[in-house]
This record gives sequence, C-alpha cells and structure tokens, in this order.
Amino acid sequence: MRNYTTDSAEATARLISLALLADGGLDNSELDSLEKHSILDQLGITPDTFDRVMHEFCNDVLQSARSPNIGQIEIDPEVITHLLGDIRSPALQKKGAARDARYRQCRLVHQRCRSGPRISGHEPLGT
Repeated sequence: MRNYTTDSAEATARLISLALLADGGLDNSELDSLEKHSILDQLGITPDTFDRVMHEFCNDVLQSARSPNIGQIEIDPEVITHLLGDIRSPALQKKGAARDARYRQCRLVHQRCRSGPRISGHEPLGT
C-alpha cells in the first residue's frame, strides 16, 4: 500500500474506498449516496482526489492482497488496522455522523468478509 500523510484527504478517501469495496464490488448507488449526502465535501475531499485514490487503492490491493480463490481477494488485518490508523485527528474523527461507529463498522466488515458463510454471490454473513 502506498503511504499517505496521516489525516490527509487521501488517507480519508482510502478509508472510504475500503468501506465501499468491502462487499467485493462498487455499486453506483453507493457513489450516488456519497454525492447525495455530500460526504466527500464534509470530509474535505474533492471528487478528483477521491477518484484518484480509489484507483490507487484498487491497484495497491491487487498488487499486495492474498487471493485464496479465483476472483476473491483478502486484505491482511494488519493492513486494515494501518488504514484505520491513518485517521488520528479528533476533528476528523468527529466529522460526519458517528465517526467512531464507522471505524467499528469497517473493522466489523473486515471480520465478516473473512468469516462466511456466504448469503449471496459475494456478500458474506457474519457469525
């Protein structure tokens, strides 16, 4: 994974990218929701920065993640912890609704993605 400055727009955009891709794909409704709720604006991320970081994140994941099965990619828990740790500013943590809850959700998403069984296609069911 490439390094971004702690608390930067890029670090925040990468965390959003991780959350959006946690179910194995990027859906247009998820991007529409970001725009509808002005999430990127609230976090000080320009659309161009978000697009660039999303592409960089996808490239980094493809180069560094494990692929236990064809079409599946796993990100090591240490990488997830590192990405979550890139946001340390209390001000950034408080921006938006329930920022700390988002951290917990990202960690839960990661745990669920590693647990199975699967309920449909690419969506895992947490235990």
